[in-house]
Amino acid sequence: MKAKNGIGRIALATGAPVIPIANWGTQDLLPPGSGRPRLFPRRRVTVVAGPPVDLAQWLGGRRTRTALDGATAAIMADVTKLVAQARGEAPPAEPFDPAAGPALPEGERPAS
Repeated sequence: MKAKNGIGRIALATGAPVIPIANWGTQDLLPPGSGRPRLFPRRRVTVVAGPPVDLAQWLGGRRTRTALDGATAAIMADVTKLVAQARGEAPPAEPFDPAAGPALPEGERPAS
């Protein structure tokens, strides 16, 4: 999913390293909309951490919208790789952008 650039803003303002972390399986343990966890049968939850994201090209420069978006995209690219690794599947070519509207099935065009 396309992220908002707050994480990029914080990372560039503080210079703190960003360690990408992804998890998969929590949706089976606590399904969306459910108030009760499903403990039985046992569920597998995978948590993966990666190396710090290299944000050197954006550090020290002006914090423009382009810089913030670039740093955020770099962070999210690393998180996406980790989620794909945890899921055992290839990630989508482009992140989902909620602002772009609902995704349509392949070959279908939006109504005019």
